[in-house]
This record gives sequence, C-alpha cells and structure tokens, in this order.
Amino acid sequence: MAVRTRIPLVALSAVVGAATLASAPASSAATRFATYDAIVALDNCSGSLVRFPGAADTDKALVLTNGHCIGTMPEPSTFVYDKAETRSATVLGGSDAHTVTKLTLDRLQYATMTGTDVAVYRSTSTYAQLATKNVTARPLAATHPSDEASIDIPSGYWKQHYGCAINGFVYRLKEGGYTMNDSIRYSTCQTPHGSSGSPIVDATSGTVIGINNTGKDDGKRCTLDNPCEVDAAGNVSVHQGQSYGQQTYPLTACFTAGRIDLGLKGCTLFGATPAQPPTDPTPTPTPDTNLLVNGDFESGTRGWGGTTGAITTDVTYAAHGGAAKAWLGGNGRRVSESLSQSVTIPANAKTPTLTYWSRVVTAETGSRAYDTFSLDVVDGTSTKRVASASNLDASSDYVRHTVDLSAYKGRSVTLRFSESEDADLATSFLVDDVSVTAG
Repeated sequence: MAVRTRIPLVALSAVVGAATLASAPASSAATRFATYDAIVALDNCSGSLVRFPGAADTDKALVLTNGHCIGTMPEPSTFVYDKAETRSATVLGGSDAHTVTKLTLDRLQYATMTGTDVAVYRSTSTYAQLATKNVTARPLAATHPSDEASIDIPSGYWKQHYGCAINGFVYRLKEGGYTMNDSIRYSTCQTPHGSSGSPIVDATSGTVIGINNTGKDDGKRCTLDNPCEVDAAGNVSVHQGQSYGQQTYPLTACFTAGRIDLGLKGCTLFGATPAQPPTDPTPTPTPDTNLLVNGDFESGTRGWGGTTGAITTDVTYAAHGGAAKAWLGGNGRRVSESLSQSVTIPANAKTPTLTYWSRVVTAETGSRAYDTFSLDVVDGTSTKRVASASNLDASSDYVRHTVDLSAYKGRSVTLRFSESEDADLATSFLVDDVSVTAG
C-alpha cells in the first residue's frame, strides 16, 4: 500500500519514459476515451480526472487517487474531510500519454484508508474550462462492477497501462493495520510500485470502476505490501502476485453540489453521519458489523482493559491477520493476565455471535493441564465461562472459535480473556481477530 508509491531503482531504468502496453491490450470497444485521456500524474502516484453522476459543467473538476497517496497516510479508523491543501497534477491524454494541461488542486475533499483506500481532490478548474482544452473527465460508475469484466489500468506516473480482467471480489482485505471491504481482484495486471491511484477502467465503456491500490509482493502475511484475504467466516488466505483495487461506486452516494458530503443519506464512507429516521429509534444492526472496538488489536490498546501490555506486534509468533495480536502468558513463571472489553448486545440482534481465533504454544510436556486459558462473559455480578484451553491444546496454527451470545440480547456484558501459568515452563495463549456480530 504505502510502499507501492516508492519507486525501486531497478524499475527506473526499465520503464521511466515508456509509454508501452505492459499486458494484454484493452478492448477496442472503448472508443470514446484514448488510453491516457483524463489520466493524471501526481508526484508520487497516479490518479484520474473523474466526473460524478449529476455533476454540473460549472462544478470544479475532481481528481481521484488513493488515500495512501496524500501527504500523510491516514491512520486506521481515521479520515480527512474538506481540508485546504495545495497540490499540482498533470493531465495526460491520447494513446501516447502526452501532457495536455496542468491542474492546481486546492482542496482535499475526502481521504481514508478505512474500509477502502481513496482520496478525492478538488481542482481550481471547472469541467467547462477543461473542455476548452479538449479535456473530458471520465465518468464514475454508480454500480458494482461485474466479475470477469475486462479492465484497463493506465498509470499516469509510469505512462504505462495494464490490461486484464477482474477475477473476483474479496470480502475483507487486511494489510498491516488497515482493512478494506469488497476489494477488486485481478492477477494478470502486474501493476508495479508507483501505480497506486491508477484508475481501474471498464475496457468497454472507459468508465472508472475502481482504483488500483495494492498487491502481494513477497508472500508475507497481512503486512504492508502483502495483503491477505479474509472471508466471511474469518478464514485467512494469501496469494503471492495477486493485485487488488478498491471499488469507487460507493462514492457516488456521498456526492452533491460538486462535493463529497458525509451527511447524505445512503453515504457509507468511513466517517459518514447521515441522519437516522426518527421513527426507528432502534435500527436493526448490520449482521456482520463488529460491535467490538479494535478487535484485531491493530490500533494498539484502544478499547481494551486489563493487561494491555499483552497486545503486541512482536514477531516471535505471527498474528492471525495483520501485525498485532494479544499474547497472554509465555512468562514461564507463576503469573495471571487478562484482557477485557465491554459490549452491548442489541435487543433486536438475530443470532449474536462472538468469534475469535486462538493458538496455544507451550514448552510443557506430559498430559496434565499446568497452564490454563479461559473466556468469561461477565453480566453484572454473574460470570459464565464460555470457553477454556490449556497447554494440552497446543497447535501449529490459529483455530477459530464461536460463542452464541443470544442469552445476552439487550444487555451490556464484559468479555474477559484470562490466562494462568504455573511456576515453570512457559505456555503462550495467542488471541486475534475477536468480533461480536448481531447476525
């Protein structure tokens, strides 16, 4: 992600100044736009000049790129909104990536790397003014793209383009501390570092359907430049050489009067605050929304209490996903540790479920449970043990666990993970990717 904007020296000698096709050609049906029409070169990334559905000729033209291409990468669970910022951009055109005009960008309308990886800049030129220079912005698709659709990814930075087809969508993509939803997959478009922010263009219509943002470099798991795929059940998989992009159609629900408005009804971008209808004081919770704060521990100790020093990015044992995990125990002496978080189970939840992944690593031998682990649900003065483990449950990888929380609908409870070691031989209890969903 972030590193993909840095240019390896070997790449400079190979492709700087080139305006060649790096993969299969785009469909000849895309006749309205030449390959590099409305493609933008930034100082560290690529981008595109786009036009939202309903935009007026008198609106200031907008440039689309990645959230990690702005001056300072947004931290997880943060966003930038309506911020004055001066930046220059070069608009390319034709099949030879020649310079058409220069743009001044004066406002960062929105940027985030939470749920997606997107940034929208406003320029000082209107669409009508650009039309006098024979520049037409590319339309932004308002619907979900189709699997197996032919795509073209033109890079303004490298002046190269990459043609292939979508090969599916990823339920959740994790990269370091960042999570992106419903990402676009494509494996034969080998987009290099520096191509971040390049538009994913429908090869037939020339419409922008996404933004190229990351790919798996060297086979590592869930780290920056090595994203991992997480399915709806929480299973993690890695695919070296796979490239990914973020869909752009959700942006269209947040656009009005020439700008991004997070208060619009139907806007689902991170940070959106649409007004809730007064007739529904208890809205039905989204089934797969995690009701816990920082359940993957990627934001440090946020949301958790107890022995918070157990939350770590230490690489001795890998996390299940991302870089961080909870590492309880592993001391080799008599000690007890715990981590806890309170959560409210909605009264109208259908099948509230706690899910977590754990791994046990031990130096103990024999058949006795010397070191123990437990998960308790604390409901007021009542405590119920819903899961337990010991050194006898050692495993080479993480194991998925689920707990039915239906008995706690409409109540606030505390989830508590605890471990207790004896005086000799360490046992580590690793916990990651904890979630509570309404179902």
